[in-house]
Amino acid sequence: MASGMRIEVDRKSVINAVNNAPGVEDALNSATQLIVSQANLLGLGYETPIWHDHVTGETKGGTAPEYAGDVRRVKKAPIGIVHPANYAAMKDNYLHNTLLKAKG
Repeated sequence: MASGMRIEVDRKSVINAVNNAPGVEDALNSATQLIVSQANLLGLGYETPIWHDHVTGETKGGTAPEYAGDVRRVKKAPIGIVHPANYAAMKDNYLHNTLLKAKG
């Protein structure tokens, strides 16, 4: 065993290699879609209240939450993003912390 041996690792190069490794983006996409599915399942029981808009004369509300997600490359790294796709999902997430629960 050699004494005084020192190994230095370039942290940025390692992170860049991991971010660009084959299959990383596909694995992240699968994980993102799993969270989207979980959020949509958790939101099944919620529906926005129905109300009448006196200005337009329309009846609004009564919709179920819909969550969406995708993988984007930001600064050379893939990032999975899951978000509310409609108002019902925004309100459901606000009231029940759905995205946090779906993430696990």
